[in-house]
Amino acid sequence: MKTIRYEIALEHGLKAVAGEPVEIASDQGMTFGVHCTAYRAFDDELRFVVTHVESGLLVGNGVTRGAAIESARVRIDKARVSGTLAHLVERAIQVRAEVLAANPVVFG
Repeated sequence: MKTIRYEIALEHGLKAVAGEPVEIASDQGMTFGVHCTAYRAFDDELRFVVTHVESGLLVGNGVTRGAAIESARVRIDKARVSGTLAHLVERAIQVRAEVLAANPVVFG
C-alpha cells in the first residue's frame, strides 16, 4: 500500500502521522487516510483511525483497519444523506485553523 503523511487534530495541536489512503464516496472530493495507533491496546476502539486529511478530523475508528474504514463510511454516508457533510467539513477546517493558531507547532 502507498503511504501518505498528514496531521490529525488533537486538542493540544496537530500530530503528524503516516497512514494509507482510503477511498470513501463523499460528493465533496474529500481525501481520507487510515493509520494504526500502535501504542493502543489490540482491543482499543481507537487502535485504527480514519482521518479527513484536509482537516485532521477523525471520521472513523475501530479495533481493526476494516472496522475503522467501515465506521468512517457509515458516518460519511449518514452526513451526506442528511445534507450536513459540507457543513461538517467546513467546521472541521475552522477547528483545525483554531488549533493551529493556539498551538502553531506540529508534533510528531
